[in-house]
Amino acid sequence: MKNERIVWLDLLRGVCIIAVVVCHQQGSLHSSEVVQYLTLYSVTGFIFAMGFTKGLSLQSYIQKESTRQTSFLAYSIKSMLKTLAAYSFATIVILELNGTTDFVELFHRLLSFDAQSLYYFVKYYLILSLWAPVLYYIVLFANRYEGCIKGLMTIAIIVFIWLLGYFSVGRINILGESYLTVYFIGIYLSVSGMPRVNKMSTTSSALLLLCGGWFSWKFYFERVAGNYNYKDYIDIIDSKLQLNPPNLSIILYSFGVIFMLYTLCFYVQTYIAKVTWIFYPICVLGRYSLDIFLWHLFIMNKLNSFDLVLFENILIKRLVYYSLMFCLPIIGRLIYEENKKRLYLFKVYNN
Repeated sequence: MKNERIVWLDLLRGVCIIAVVVCHQQGSLHSSEVVQYLTLYSVTGFIFAMGFTKGLSLQSYIQKESTRQTSFLAYSIKSMLKTLAAYSFATIVILELNGTTDFVELFHRLLSFDAQSLYYFVKYYLILSLWAPVLYYIVLFANRYEGCIKGLMTIAIIVFIWLLGYFSVGRINILGESYLTVYFIGIYLSVSGMPRVNKMSTTSSALLLLCGGWFSWKFYFERVAGNYNYKDYIDIIDSKLQLNPPNLSIILYSFGVIFMLYTLCFYVQTYIAKVTWIFYPICVLGRYSLDIFLWHLFIMNKLNSFDLVLFENILIKRLVYYSLMFCLPIIGRLIYEENKKRLYLFKVYNN
């Protein structure tokens, strides 16, 4: 089950990072609002994957520290270091290459999460990571109960967390807004286990995707038409939420995508395991999704600065842009990891 979770989680991250990159190409590689609509699940999917991974990480940490004093502050800081280091390096390099050399401004931009328009996501990552231990123990509290009581308790907690996040919008944004609920559900399912895949769960996932997709379609194309204060259907109760943080329509759509991917992965691994390799390219993108996320806009902007006749052919332009936006960050990470390994071996050899 552990390996299965890793596969479908990498698959989810891979599908989400593809959606993120495609979403940011509107006006450059495509101009279709339908394509944009099809990417609406991307950030919410990432938040869920973050919560799911964090739940597994917390379980492992608590088991290892069971005989010692548990320090969640130390755990939280340590668990965020890799992401913070990658974000800081990308921010400094991008700002330097764009002409920002003043140290004070660099530091300010680093703390403002605005070196690239999508770096706001890192801020939510930090906020939610700090809340993770609290949310984890709330899950353990809910799991103390059995049967209907557990179900009712879980629903009540999810509603409470949703309301807490919703009413914090524009007031106390350190609560993560509607992302808090998505993150909590990720932690909950990592601890309690994903639903068993059968005909009923598959049908439910498909219906969730269809309903969420329809609600999101209505919302998104109202927004395209100029309605930036959409409040209709299920979103009549959350008009303060739109795209990011997501409203209920996008959350339902996103969970439809998540559960359908999980179901697809389960069926392929269970019944046609020989073709599991078809997931591998997307899973690779999923494993390096942080690096692709941090660098793809910078790569796109640099490519846009070249006025090449070659790029007048849209098919060639798409091939070059997407290849470089996906591959260069992965190559950079692999080079870093290889040099890190060599440095470690060098130190061991010399000691």
